[in-house]
Amino acid sequence: MSNSTENHNNSPGPLAGLKILDLTEHMAGPFCTMILADMGAEVIKLERPGKGDSSREMGDGSPRNAYFRYINRNKKSITLNYKHPAGRELFLKLAEGMDILVENYRPTVMPRAELGYAVLREITGEGLPPEGLDPLSYEQEQDGVVTTLVRRGEDVVGVSGSHDIVGLVGLIQI
Repeated sequence: MSNSTENHNNSPGPLAGLKILDLTEHMAGPFCTMILADMGAEVIKLERPGKGDSSREMGDGSPRNAYFRYINRNKKSITLNYKHPAGRELFLKLAEGMDILVENYRPTVMPRAELGYAVLREITGEGLPPEGLDPLSYEQEQDGVVTTLVRRGEDVVGVSGSHDIVGLVGLIQI
């Protein structure tokens, strides 16, 4: 594992000792886990082999990409193909040692990979919502934020702003 960026804050933070597996991409999920990392949680970001997080392509696409470095600061990063049998086994071992797993895929992605709610609950036991209460998906949260802004007659603040709000909603849910 390698640090995506350096931690310039030498204090451990209020979430020190909390371990988070980060399967997020784009904006909202990485923003949520960035704040958790800033508060001292150990965040391990899982990226796709060969491509990495989609935000690596933003900006100039170089390893010094400012957005990627900002949104993934204080995180450790690994690549892992959890769809491959050996990668799935490693993913399950990682998940077992985590306090929190954050993902913002479409609702069908993890179940299709046979890593849905029921499988992860069986492995981790404590810490997940009670049976029958499905975690909100990225799309549901995103739609809810945009709908709320429109219903109040306010202008939508743009993709970045609404994604940041969704990231904060996810943070509050944790």
